[in-house]
Amino acid sequence: MTRTLYLVACGAPLATRIGDGVREARQRGWSPAVIPTEAATAWLDGDDLDGAPVVTGHRRPDQAKRLPPADAVQSSR
Repeated sequence: MTRTLYLVACGAPLATRIGDGVREARQRGWSPAVIPTEAATAWLDGDDLDGAPVVTGHRRPDQAKRLPPADAVQSSR
């Protein structure tokens, strides 16, 4: 059973370490997805995210959800 973990990056400088969270989550059997705020997006390094999906922006109500439901959420502050 795959467990989905949302990693929410809120603080711009701290977002540079989100790759550490992706790797740790995978090592512990989680399937991580990164959800950055607009301010945190500029601090992300796609090469450091190990292929984890990154969801930015808003979806319209008639659009499908972009991620499976989360089993847990971790945010940076």
